[in-house]
Amino acid sequence: MIGWLMPIEQIPRFFPMYYPALVKACSRLPMWTPEKAIYDALNDQIELWLIFSEEDNQAYGVCGTQIHIEDGERVLEILLLGGWRWKEWGFLFDELKSHARRNDCPVIRFTGRRGWARLLPEVKQVGWSKGRPIFDLRIE
Repeated sequence: MIGWLMPIEQIPRFFPMYYPALVKACSRLPMWTPEKAIYDALNDQIELWLIFSEEDNQAYGVCGTQIHIEDGERVLEILLLGGWRWKEWGFLFDELKSHARRNDCPVIRFTGRRGWARLLPEVKQVGWSKGRPIFDLRIE
């Protein structure tokens, strides 16, 4: 499996491939719909990542990220993430770390389930949002 940051011009082309994963990613996030995510990606407000297998040329996930400044620091925030075959996604955080470094972001931030702390021991819980922990992953 690989993660690919889709260029804006490729988002419409790969729509049939990633749309089911985007529906799944947005299903537990009331602030997101697949249509909003696509609109924001096409208008350069968020970045859409396609997680797919080169073996069977199938999409197994999608990730939405955004770079913003918070407290004077650039932050790469994971806004949405969803799909299937999660156990094969170990590479994704390495790709996101590289993307954060290329964009001078010393922090990756995401809101998720408490179980992420077990999967990623280097994350630190920094707060709560709507009953879910907010995690920071510092990039060295």
